[in-house]
Amino acid sequence: MLASWGSSAFTATYRGSAPASLLSPIQTQITVHPNGNVQSRRITYSLANYGISEFGKIRLAVADKPFSGKSSGTLILSPSPALANAIANSATGGAVSYTGVGNRRFEKKIIAGGASCRFGGLSFQIVDCELHLLDETFPVDGDPTLIVVDAKGRIEAVVEIPVRAGADAAPGIGADRAGSDASGDLGNGREGKTGDADDPFGGSPFE
Repeated sequence: MLASWGSSAFTATYRGSAPASLLSPIQTQITVHPNGNVQSRRITYSLANYGISEFGKIRLAVADKPFSGKSSGTLILSPSPALANAIANSATGGAVSYTGVGNRRFEKKIIAGGASCRFGGLSFQIVDCELHLLDETFPVDGDPTLIVVDAKGRIEAVVEIPVRAGADAAPGIGADRAGSDASGDLGNGREGKTGDADDPFGGSPFE
């Protein structure tokens, strides 16, 4: 079964299709930390031939990038004014962290507007709750959306993920707190597993 969707809400209109297996409800939540950062849990896993990273209301699936295991962490979608100002005035910028190796590797750097990331051979930024990917812009806090990137690094499809009654686990901004992980440490600019959890075991991407 394939699902397709075209939307003019983005900077370009895509009409594509995706396997139904990629259209399960989004599992990540957008929260507002007490320090003012708008952030989301990030989960990275593999399904069939796709490497997948999910954050906010976005599921990014990259073809021909499968891997074993999974990882999770926190992404800043829009920093507090205090954090944005601190990063802008820092000589080294925000902290850099990563989880995983090979196709599973997910790198992030906190920037003044949010986060700069690398995953599945792609580089992208999340700035003020907008995903900037391959010269296109997508709202991270909009409708649940699947973005499929083909093996050549091109956007193949943008598909709306159906919201099933009682099945969408993400109630939205401010629905809960993210605990003590503020994701606002400027750090020292060196690479490391700061604040992210890397799970070496396989199995279901959702527990």
